[in-house]
Amino acid sequence: MRFFENICKNCKKFYKGRGQNFCSYSCHMSYRNKINNPQKNPATRLKNSLSKIGKQLGDKNPNWRGGISPQWYQQFRKSACEICSITKLKNGIRKKVLNVHHKNHNRLDWELKNLITLCETCHQNIHKH
Repeated sequence: MRFFENICKNCKKFYKGRGQNFCSYSCHMSYRNKINNPQKNPATRLKNSLSKIGKQLGDKNPNWRGGISPQWYQQFRKSACEICSITKLKNGIRKKVLNVHHKNHNRLDWELKNLITLCETCHQNIHKH
């Protein structure tokens, strides 16, 4: 195995390695958490998020299903999961996201008898089985 002389991206020291960017794991982690790391830099993050505005809306979003999920579904959502009874709020702080589930799996059927409120965990469990 051949080793090459490299410069650590974090501490700028020379080290012998096999093409890694860092002389040690601690230098790697230190670099990841620095502000000058482009992935952690607030200006870069803002620029990246602004470049995505409008590109993931409506039918451009990969989760788009033809607009069949109306915004007024929230009126059907209760304050607790109907399976595990976990509540949405605990001491005024949001703890769990609650979803409206269609018992017959037809997203166009908004009859009250077809809808039940579930936490994300119970909702995933229902769809697994």
